[in-house]
Amino acid sequence: MGSNIYSKKLRLSQTSDITSLIERICQDNNINNYFASISVSISYIIDMMKHEFRNEQSFVIDFHFEQCVGGVSFVLLCQKPIFEEKKFGMDLYNRPEDCVVSSLTDKIIILSQGKGVELQFYVNGIESELLNNRQKGLRSYVENKAQY
Repeated sequence: MGSNIYSKKLRLSQTSDITSLIERICQDNNINNYFASISVSISYIIDMMKHEFRNEQSFVIDFHFEQCVGGVSFVLLCQKPIFEEKKFGMDLYNRPEDCVVSSLTDKIIILSQGKGVELQFYVNGIESELLNNRQKGLRSYVENKAQY
C-alpha cells in the first residue's frame, strides 16, 4: 500500500494504551480530524476481542497501521476466528455498536477466515453521496430499532 507502516503486538493488559497509540499515529500522520472515528472503531473491535477471550488469562492482538494514497488502514488480528462479514452493516438485527463501526469506517475487510479485521478510513475527504447515505442509514436504523 504505502511506505508508512507501523506494527505492534498488544497484550490484553496493555489495551488501555490503545487510545494514546491511536492519538500518536493520528498526530504523526496529520490526521487528527479522524481521531474520534478511528479510536471509537478500533476500541469497539478490541472490546469484541476482549469479550471473546474473557475466560483466557491473556491474549495477543496484532495491531498494524498503514498509510496509503487517500487513506489509512488499521489491521487487528487475534488467534481464533471471531469476525463475520454480516456482523458489520446497517442491519436492524445487528447491535447498534456494529452499525456505528460501519458508519465510521469507510471499508471493513474480514481477514484470515475471521481471525482479523481491517478498517480503512479515506482521509482525503468523503464523497457527499456516501456521507448522505451514511446519515440516512444511521437515521433509519435509530428510528426503526426502537420498534423492535
